[in-house]
Formats: sequence, structure tokens, C-alpha cells
Amino acid sequence: MKKKNRFIFKGILGFLLILSTLLTACSGGSSGSNSNENAKDAIKIGFITTLTGSSASSGELQKYGAELAVKHLNEQGGIMGKQLELVVRDDKGQPEESVKAARDLQSKGINLFVGVISSSVALALSPAMEEMDSVFINTASHSDRLTGADFNKHYFRITDNAQMRNAAGAKIIAERYPDVTKWATFSPDYEYGHNTHDQFFANLKKYNPEIELIHESWPPFGSPDFKNYITSVQSAKPQGVFSSLYAGDAIVMSKQAQPFKFYQGLELFINPSAEEDIREQLGANMHEEWGGVHYYSKAYDNPLNTEFVKDFEEQHGEEPTGFSAETYNAILALKAAIEKADSSTTEDVIKNLEGLEFDSLTGKRLIRAEDHQAIKDVIWVHVVPTEEAPGWKVEDYVLIPGADVIDPPSIN
Repeated sequence: MKKKNRFIFKGILGFLLILSTLLTACSGGSSGSNSNENAKDAIKIGFITTLTGSSASSGELQKYGAELAVKHLNEQGGIMGKQLELVVRDDKGQPEESVKAARDLQSKGINLFVGVISSSVALALSPAMEEMDSVFINTASHSDRLTGADFNKHYFRITDNAQMRNAAGAKIIAERYPDVTKWATFSPDYEYGHNTHDQFFANLKKYNPEIELIHESWPPFGSPDFKNYITSVQSAKPQGVFSSLYAGDAIVMSKQAQPFKFYQGLELFINPSAEEDIREQLGANMHEEWGGVHYYSKAYDNPLNTEFVKDFEEQHGEEPTGFSAETYNAILALKAAIEKADSSTTEDVIKNLEGLEFDSLTGKRLIRAEDHQAIKDVIWVHVVPTEEAPGWKVEDYVLIPGADVIDPPSIN
């Protein structure tokens, strides 16, 4: 290379190196404290739910809802021009597994979390979020402690709680069945079971002072055998039975109850956790019941819900349930808060989730600033057996505005 040309080459190379340095400095590089703030990065959402064990079917439905929300939002341009990425972990229905999964995801730079079914899992995960300086939007767990005695600012609940669900259910039952006064409970022996039991019967007694609780059965969560509990309830001869068994436990119990003609001897069977996945798996063996649900697709006629139902049915060949819908709603709430803050950092997301009103599948929804509890419709459905497939139908449903039944905030 001639000397003159070498000088020209060195000059061009030097200019390019200086230009590269200037561009890197202006962009902030990729070593900032929050990689989610880099426009080239995806916004990662940690999704934790139960994918093995008795509640796995409910966890799969939650995952379907989260995946569809991410798909829809990415097709619309993401959030602040960034695509969303869902990072899935299985809590196996165990509190310690959920915390382990969350810590692993947090070590990878994830600070936004949604999901969880079990109240015991949520009660373990909530304080862990505070320690990890992260945000958790719970989409199914109902324990009142989560937005009450055990409240912390890093936890939010997008669905209703045990107090709302069971106050509404007790009101419906007291008004429609005033002559059913002798009751038994048949609920899981852990936080959620006792919380729902306490709320239902406290409210039922308020609406109908004539009721009596004549028997209580408390099988352990995840029990493989309910037969002794079934015969114990039958021996008490109640008119109505309240049961907050859910997911796999509700299915196993119902199948084991069939040979005993358990449901034929009752005037009423009430379950505040009666999502459609239970009915689908029972099919022709489904019994009559009044059930509380997170969501009922046929109750809402708006463009957002119409698109959700259509795409969900096309992908999965079935109607969406509350586990799917509320997880979808949680991601909509995250989007609204991040866009309002123009930031996905923990502090900014918390600040903008508090008091947030956003468009959900069921219409406008408010997240109460004081205790991070969403105010939404409470939905109860009346299910009856049919001779035609699938063996049951929703004969009636009742929507009660959440503002009509929710208690004032009462945090720690």
C-alpha cells in the first residue's frame, strides 16, 4: 500500500472508531441497570403457575390466557415499542417451589410477574416479591389475607377475593332458597378453604338468621380419597352443602361421590370455585350446583372480549374460563401501567398500578390503591345436568357489581 493511501486508510478508520464510540455513548450501551429500558430488549414477564399435580389443568388454562395476551399485544406493537416475552415456571402447587422459581427469574433480570392459583403459594410469593423488588399480579388466589393482614405494596390481585365472592354467593342463595337452613361444609383444610367457609357462612347468617351449620368436613388439600368425608356429610343429613374444593380435588371428590348418590340427597350444592374445567372433565357425571367463577364468556359483549373468545376457541377448541381470562386481564393491566409510567421499573409500575382504571375483558376495572384489590363483577352460575352432550349446561347466571359487595380496605 502506498504511503499516501495508508494515511487516508488510517484517517477513515480513526473516524469510524470515533463515530462508533459516540453512538455507543449516546445510546447508553447495553450495560444499564435495567435492560428492560433498552428499546431493543423485550419486556419479559415471569409467569408462575401450577403445571403438575392436582391443579395442573387450571395452571394450563392460566398459561393459555397469558400466551394469548402476549400474542395479541405483540401483534399490536407490544408495549412502548417493545415486544413481550413470557417466561414460564411451574410452582408444582408448592410455596417453596414458587419462591425458588421467582428468585431464578429475578436473577435473570425479570421484575414483572403474573399467575398463581393456590392461596398458600401466593402467600409465600408475595413477601418474596418485596425482597426481590419485583411486582406480582395474582390472577386466581382468593385468600383475603393477601390484600389484608399480609398486604405489601409489591402484590396486586386482578380478580375478586374470598370476601367478595362469598358475600355475593350468600346473597343469591339466601334470596332464592330461604327454606334451605341446615348446612354442612366440605372444604379443603388450608387457608383458602377456611377463608371461603368463614365468609360464606358469616354472610349467609346475616341474610338468613335461620340457617344452621350442622356439620363440617375438612379433607386435606390434594387428598386422593374423599369417601369417608362423603359418608360423614351424608350422615349429617344437611339440606345444603358448601364446598370450596377446586380443580383436581373437586373432580376426584365428585366422581367418588357418584356411587353414594351424594348429590341426589341434597337440595343445594354450592361451590365458590366452580370453573368450567371441572364441568368439562366431569361431562355426563356433572351434578347440579351454584358455582362462583372468575369469568363467564357469555356475560360480556364488547370488542375486547369478542376477540379474546374467538381467538381462544380457534386455538384451543373450547370456551375460555376464568383462569385464562383473568391472566389475560393481568397482562392488560401491566401494559396500561407501564405505558402510563413510560417505564417498566418496579417502582414506576407499582405507582401506576395503584388506582389504575383499565379496559379488561369484562369492561372497565379499577385496582384499589389502598390494598391493591381489583373491583370487578362477581359472577355465579347455576349449572344443571342434561341428557345432551356435554352432559350439563349453564341454566342461569348472576352478575353482582363488585362495588356492591366489597368490604372497605383493611390492611396490616
